[in-house]
Amino acid sequence: MSENTEQDWALSFDADDQYVDLGKQPAYKVELTLTVEAWIYVNYQRKWAGILSNVVDTLFSKSGYGLLLDGNSGIYFALKPNSVHHIEYLSSGIHTLGLNAWHHVAATYDGDQMRVYIDGTEQAARSIRASEIDYDPENDFAIGRYHDSHSSYYFPGQITEVRVWSIARPQADVKASMHDRLAGDEDGLVGYWPLNEGRGDTVVDHSGSDNQGMVHGATWKDDAIHLQPASTQDKPNWESRYQALQAELDKVKNELAEQKAQNGHLQEEVEQSQQALAEQQTQNNRLQEDLEQSQQALTAAQSECTSCQTRCDQLNRELSQIKQRLTTVQAEYTVLQTEYSRMQDEYTQVKQRLSRFRNGPMILKLRKNYYSVTYIRPRSQ
Repeated sequence: MSENTEQDWALSFDADDQYVDLGKQPAYKVELTLTVEAWIYVNYQRKWAGILSNVVDTLFSKSGYGLLLDGNSGIYFALKPNSVHHIEYLSSGIHTLGLNAWHHVAATYDGDQMRVYIDGTEQAARSIRASEIDYDPENDFAIGRYHDSHSSYYFPGQITEVRVWSIARPQADVKASMHDRLAGDEDGLVGYWPLNEGRGDTVVDHSGSDNQGMVHGATWKDDAIHLQPASTQDKPNWESRYQALQAELDKVKNELAEQKAQNGHLQEEVEQSQQALAEQQTQNNRLQEDLEQSQQALTAAQSECTSCQTRCDQLNRELSQIKQRLTTVQAEYTVLQTEYSRMQDEYTQVKQRLSRFRNGPMILKLRKNYYSVTYIRPRSQ
């Protein structure tokens, strides 16, 4: 099959079940750094529609990477790092991708930063925890379709010049080469499908990985974006690459300086925490001593309380005895008082009788327990 180089071709996807199957190949499973690129012409937006994808995003399974439409007016860069349990979706934002026009879309991942470019301009970036890309479970790589075990979303429009790199290309390089076709032997290029065959149901991988794709239902169109042939491609822009690397180096230096300053603050906080901990330990020791003294005082007080209780019990017994004696004395006193009253009555009677015989002699005889009075009549003279 000969390639038609007179015109700029593209594959048109205008119905469901139209896509290019690239299968499962080791070359697509880049470990840590990545760049994906393509030229696309979008007829209308359809959320999750795959431009280039081997993403799996089901309830229990998540893996892979890809470029997808966001259903609004931009694209998604989808990526599953090992460091998280979900797919990271970085959107280019609203009003970043026009319809019915050709646009170059690209995304990069350098092991820390995700970036999205449209027509060579960075539209979004996100920092994630550094991690390798997760490919478990592994999915078929496809152009024009997102597909997993639960659903499929097909691209509505045209696609050409699809590229996959195992490096994170600087923005300057992405922009410098987006209007040029590649030679296929560029450093880091692991997949390159110009989609410029113009006919047939096979698309050729020009990267040297030799991973051909099978076309399902898509048709060829000859009015794609015009790209410069590889033979007329300009030399790499070493100055822009140097500037990009210098900018990255300056960024790393700034981050190191910030980290050093932050570490200094953290060291001060650690020292303050250690000092506070030592003071707290001293205070705890004092409190422990106070507690021991309080426990000793409590033990002494409990002992004294026991002695007081014993003495109190003894006094209660003595009080009970005194109460018993008092009861006996009160009873005896009552008897004596009764006897006294009786004797008082007898005494009163005696006085009365004596008053009647005041002028006559009498004899007062005292007998046991009572008095007897005998009147003696006087003798006549």
